[in-house]
Amino acid sequence: MAHSPARGRKWTGRLGALVVVAVGVLSAAPSSPAFATPTANRPRAVGLGTLPGGTYSFATAVSDDGKMVAGYSNSATTLGEQQHGFLWNKGVFTDLGLMLDYPGFGPTAVNNLGQVIGYLVVYDQAGGFIWSHGVLTRLARDANPNALNNRGQVVGAVGYGGTPRPFLWENGVMTDFGADVTSGIATAINDRGEIAGVAAYGTDPATGVIWRHGMTVKLPAIAGQAAVPTFINSHGNVAGNYQPSDGGSQGFVWFDGRLTAVAPRAYTLITDFNDRGEAVGLAINPGDPVWMPFVWRNGVITEVTVLAGPNIRNPQIDNRGRIVATEVPAVRISVTRNGVVSYLPSVGTPGDDELGGVSKHGVIVGGSRTSEGLFQAAAWFSP
Repeated sequence: MAHSPARGRKWTGRLGALVVVAVGVLSAAPSSPAFATPTANRPRAVGLGTLPGGTYSFATAVSDDGKMVAGYSNSATTLGEQQHGFLWNKGVFTDLGLMLDYPGFGPTAVNNLGQVIGYLVVYDQAGGFIWSHGVLTRLARDANPNALNNRGQVVGAVGYGGTPRPFLWENGVMTDFGADVTSGIATAINDRGEIAGVAAYGTDPATGVIWRHGMTVKLPAIAGQAAVPTFINSHGNVAGNYQPSDGGSQGFVWFDGRLTAVAPRAYTLITDFNDRGEAVGLAINPGDPVWMPFVWRNGVITEVTVLAGPNIRNPQIDNRGRIVATEVPAVRISVTRNGVVSYLPSVGTPGDDELGGVSKHGVIVGGSRTSEGLFQAAAWFSP
């Protein structure tokens, strides 16, 4: 997703999307937002703390079931910009045992088994990793893991800086996608082992693909450009972006074998896609001062109203259809459901909360300023 950290915080997010144009139905935005009245049903804010002796931390990812949280933290043994990766589970912090130099350790995903993937830099060596039950495995020096499912399968690409090739890693074995794939990137994988990505075959131009059970489904091009899926849901439907020949970007969804362009404005970026087939993203026209958040549901594009705005970043959507994003300059996390918008409560000082990730079932993680003035990892749990 298109995420950006506040005030220079280090951040590691999902694979940046590639993009393109199409036709969408834009519904009228409400004249003013509906505000939620605080109730006992509001999500509960929990400060997760830091590794021992640490002064800052941030949660970058949460498992589908909402029980595992991954991120980074400094500690009493780190210096300057150094940081450690961590896994948080039911109040217990586990140090992933890595002391890394800036830009450091970037956990990007965690699954229900507590396995963590990400990208690390140690001096002049960089590469992807998987941490599983106390064991760190380097995938390859030039590997970039993009996604992890609940079976422990990892997909991504090797060869960044040269010609990238998609890979599948499982149980210690790195599998290539075949000699006929001359280049490509695997971007997403679901729990059925279906993989989305982009690949070039032989001398043909690159195309969006879904690899499922030994078969390859090639997505149709849009205006002659590859539709690049960056998300695949539990039903095997995908969403992503493409880049028109005149530049810019637009979104699309591929649902039950039908590809539909999502283009509420001249430039569009889809940032998340849930199991209900709902997509969220950002859109803008040349000359507009801010990006418009939107949701695509059943072929209809609806503008998402913000409270203070005027900008939001990192919009994500859970399987209940709740849209979660960071609002700026308020620097608060807003939640929109059924047209009603509310802010999440802060751990300490209101006005300094940042979204890191959202689980399928609505557990939200990120960071929040404590009453002591420290910015630390946080989670928000619904009743």
